Amino acid sequence: MDPFKPYEPKPKAAALTFTASDAEVIALRVVAWIAADDDIQDRFTALTGCEIDDLRSRLEQPAFLGALNCRKLR
Repeated sequence: MDPFKPYEPKPKAAALTFTASDAEVIALRVVAWIAADDDIQDRFTALTGCEIDDLRSRLEQPAFLGALNCRKLR
């Protein structure tokens, strides 16, 4: 850092904003990821108690989609 150079703050990056439809798309991608892999399906069922048939019936519930979190499945 040059002590004789005037301070110039770096511009801040814009904050990301998500809409409800963005969140729904992400949750549906998580559901597709779960459904595509038998090992992950088994792990999801073991952790949540939610069978695949239950998963299909809950896809229209925003609270269920919001609760999906794939970080702990592997």
